[in-house]
Amino acid sequence: MTSLEIGEFARKYVHKVRPSDTLKVVIDLMMEFNIRHIPVIDENNIMGLIEINSVLKLLGDARGLEVLDTEVEKFYTPDIVVLDSCMMLTEAINTLATVDLDVLLIVNDDMIRGIYTEMDIINTDFLWINLCDKAIHSDRSIGEDITDFNCVTEDSSMIEAITLFEQLNRTYIGVIEPTSKRLKGEITSLTILKYIYNKINNNSDYNSFKSEPMFKLNLDQLIYFNEPYLLSNLRKDLYLNDFYVATMLDENGFPIRMISVDDIVDYYYENRKILR
Repeated sequence: MTSLEIGEFARKYVHKVRPSDTLKVVIDLMMEFNIRHIPVIDENNIMGLIEINSVLKLLGDARGLEVLDTEVEKFYTPDIVVLDSCMMLTEAINTLATVDLDVLLIVNDDMIRGIYTEMDIINTDFLWINLCDKAIHSDRSIGEDITDFNCVTEDSSMIEAITLFEQLNRTYIGVIEPTSKRLKGEITSLTILKYIYNKINNNSDYNSFKSEPMFKLNLDQLIYFNEPYLLSNLRKDLYLNDFYVATMLDENGFPIRMISVDDIVDYYYENRKILR
């Protein structure tokens, strides 16, 4: 079981940019291929990584469309984890658990051969073989109480959401009604980027998006489940729908806890010793 190599599980086709490419090139790639991370290479040398929240921050701070001409070398992060494709999968994940990143770059002969993210962890079945019958309950130490979940309201501005993404170092947050505080759905950094991208392509006033309210966006509907619910089912629900958070309901149908991809991966990290 543990002889499997990370290269077998990484996503093989990786879109890359050069330091001389522009922000527009980065956004075009993220939009076309629905991706949140892009490695930066220079003559086959791995320089770093671009994350979607960095792109949103750049757009949020800018005052006009000239920001699209910003070169990659000015905003990529050199903080990356690069692992050989022959490294054992569990060892690679143990490495990921010790760093403040959610993505690994997989190389062979100094060339990028794949990318592996936390979302891929929840879809790697054999990692969960000893946890497949674990059920999620409201009293389990997984997820967040509904009152602690970080949210914006439907009338919050998009710049507020972008700021919260950066502060929390997350790519998703909840959206609630301003008066009832009822949870309406989740919003991801990719959804906001798509909205900005469409405005730019439609020649709209660039700065107008910053003050526009969240209700103008098409919210991602949440996955709801009643306790007890098998962890193996929940991780599949999230992966197959490309959602980052699900809502646990009590016996009366009221939301009580939020379970995210991060929470599930953290649960794996805490229990992974049984898989070594």
